[in-house]
Amino acid sequence: MKIRKSKKALQNTLHFLALTVLILILVVSLTKVVTRYACSEIGQFPATGIESTQYLSRIDSDQGFEQQNTWTRVSDELFVYSTYLDDRHRPALVRVVGLWKIPRARLRQNPLQWPSLKDESYFGMEFRGRVFYEDGGRLMNSSCSRVFTRQIFEEGLKIYAGLFIKCGTELTLTNISSLHISIYPKEIPNYPTKLIPIQSRSPLRGFLSICVRPLFGPFDNVHQLAQFISYYEAMGVTRFTFYDLSISPAVRRYLSKLGSAISGIQVQLQAWNVPTGTWNELWDYGSLTALNDCLLRNIDYTYVLVVDVDEIIVPQAQDSILEVMRRMEYRNYSQYLIRNTFFCLEFCKREPGQEYLNGFDVFDNSINCHLRTRKVWPAEMRSKYIMRPERVEQVGHHWVTKFWSDRSVRRKTNRLNHTFEFSPSDLIMNHYRSCASISTKRQPILNEMLVHDDRIMNFKQRMQDTASFRLYLSSKS
Repeated sequence: MKIRKSKKALQNTLHFLALTVLILILVVSLTKVVTRYACSEIGQFPATGIESTQYLSRIDSDQGFEQQNTWTRVSDELFVYSTYLDDRHRPALVRVVGLWKIPRARLRQNPLQWPSLKDESYFGMEFRGRVFYEDGGRLMNSSCSRVFTRQIFEEGLKIYAGLFIKCGTELTLTNISSLHISIYPKEIPNYPTKLIPIQSRSPLRGFLSICVRPLFGPFDNVHQLAQFISYYEAMGVTRFTFYDLSISPAVRRYLSKLGSAISGIQVQLQAWNVPTGTWNELWDYGSLTALNDCLLRNIDYTYVLVVDVDEIIVPQAQDSILEVMRRMEYRNYSQYLIRNTFFCLEFCKREPGQEYLNGFDVFDNSINCHLRTRKVWPAEMRSKYIMRPERVEQVGHHWVTKFWSDRSVRRKTNRLNHTFEFSPSDLIMNHYRSCASISTKRQPILNEMLVHDDRIMNFKQRMQDTASFRLYLSSKS
């Protein structure tokens, strides 16, 4: 009997100890959660094993070639690429460029309902955001309590779509250095905090820069790229921003040399390691997201040109695009549309048996590719544009889709208030490409009447005299 009582007492003691240990584990876990997430709106960040200043400097120094960004996975639904301090707001906001996986239920909706999906909406039901900063050597943070919204800007909605996230705190962000942001799922406790550097506007202003959508293929035509950069350098452009979805080692070497060897020309090569590699999941490999990142990346410039590497904007009366835009400054528009005309590979006069050229040399008279369609396409139909980035909130491939002060620019009154359409007698865009895949019954490009146009040859010598083209020639020898 005594043995039974002692066994029972031992069992009760063990149960009590196990329950005590379990309670202690729960208390410690809850303490960590409260310390990490239930802190005051502006509080000290918990210890991470290294001093906050060391952590911040490690992030800042881990930038590659010209402010290199990469995609950061926040969750299965959200990926972040870059963040910017947008001081056009009063007070300033943090603007995040990312990708969002659209819920299947929303994708099954009628496409006519998609515009409502793009409306700006509160983002705090699913995610939380915090801005981190230094104060006396300690890492502090403030929640995105004042503004935390999401806005989709993608044109072709697939499984993933490009979006902006806006974060506003109670802090005066413009007076703080070493800013970082962390976005994390609301429902996951102890989620690892990923600090992403917030880029501020450069105090040095430039006049003309260029944004090019992601290069893919892999893109391997160094000669075409050298002519593209050299031509626009001759036209007055001083900064070029490219996105590397897939480029060859030769192209990378040329861009690397160009960025380090030539003063007065700045080259940004951004990694474009998108989280999905199929067009069916992400329209055009996220090129619209890249262009909207490029808008914020070049907001310190007066004008930004949006073109592809096979598109050459040619002045018809002045000697450079720089001169054209200097003359236009008094007009005070937010975007300038340049109409498109096709110089198709199929129009080139070739010797019998000569193959079509890939990325042909537009300055080589021996190829004789100076025939174009007499038709110049209307503005907003295959056109490209020059914008004032400080007045633009969101861009598309062929025009600005949202100006800073307006909800939409597709309404005629708003577009006219902000947009100037260049006459083809002032600026025209030569589009050099194979046209077989885009010539249709509705738009029979290959059946259009042709005219001879070699205006671009007037700029050949100036293109060849640029530092970037001389660097290309020296690297070949």
